[in-house]
Amino acid sequence: MKSPIDTCDPRRIDEFLDSDGYALNDETLMVHLGQCAACREYLESKASSAEDWANAATLLKPVPFDPADAVFPSVELAAERPETSLVIQHVLNELNPSDDPSRLGRLGHYEVTGVIGAGGMGVVLKAVDPSLDRVVRPSFSSFVVVSSWQTS
Repeated sequence: MKSPIDTCDPRRIDEFLDSDGYALNDETLMVHLGQCAACREYLESKASSAEDWANAATLLKPVPFDPADAVFPSVELAAERPETSLVIQHVLNELNPSDDPSRLGRLGHYEVTGVIGAGGMGVVLKAVDPSLDRVVRPSFSSFVVVSSWQTS
């Protein structure tokens, strides 16, 4: 086993960044990065720009659920494409009732909060997976929607 890294070595970090992943097994480097703020800063500066890190931090922030964003503008859609509105309504009619009045219904264990869109390929919903506490987007293909519509 290699001896622990006592001093900062930017070349070793550069080698780590240039490697194809084998350096992840370098336990001494990982321990050193965990303890040395200067090397972590060097690693971050070499891995990406400060602007990219700021953008990543912004994009990775949790977003609170806003029920106002959950309702699909079906009135506008009905005026533009009535056939799409009917397909969406058919999918929404297939949902089980939800205990939460701000939700459109339940699809399995998902709590459906809105409709993202619809088109030739099907309907995409916006939902919350309570077990993971995260937003998901279940979808129905046009074939499934039409098939179930014809049998009902």
